[in-house]
Amino acid sequence: MSPPSPHRHLVLAKGVVDLVSRTLAGASGPAIHLTPKERDLLAYLAEHPDRVVPRGELLTQVWHYAPTVRSRAVDKTMVGLRNKVERDPADPVHLIT
Repeated sequence: MSPPSPHRHLVLAKGVVDLVSRTLAGASGPAIHLTPKERDLLAYLAEHPDRVVPRGELLTQVWHYAPTVRSRAVDKTMVGLRNKVERDPADPVHLIT
């Protein structure tokens, strides 16, 4: 099943993410696999470039939580995703909060 993004491939500094297979292929080493939620988060952010996407919007649109729900799910998933797709997760280039 394809993600809701119009993008299939995202070219990042660390490699190319295939949103359908949920893999990051880099210049060296084996492919890195993204969880379904990491892929959904990355696809949603790719659909909304050049703007700040509020946490509440991510919780309702990506996690399908009710607007009143409070959760650290975005933060936890973002940390894992940064560790996979950023060259330096402590100084991100693509996933900036």
